[in-house]
Amino acid sequence: MIAAARLPLRSEPANNQFLRLCQAWHKRKNWMFRDTPNGATASAQMYSLVETAKANGQEPYTWPRHVLERLPTAASVEDYEALLPWNCSPISA
Repeated sequence: MIAAARLPLRSEPANNQFLRLCQAWHKRKNWMFRDTPNGATASAQMYSLVETAKANGQEPYTWPRHVLERLPTAASVEDYEALLPWNCSPISA
């Protein structure tokens, strides 16, 4: 048994949120390349960045852009840690 679980044991809220997103994208026909493994992976990665930004009080466009612009030049552990959403203020991102 997990002594200090940080995630809820039920995943219905996350599943429901992802389902609503997929339905919205499908209606808008923005779900491009959904039928390829690489397209599905890219979509999941972007969705993960956006939801991580929201969960940490970051703006869902600014923080992922900040990370993607600086990630290629990160060379040390400190550089990577500085990109984590809880280490960025919304203003500095």
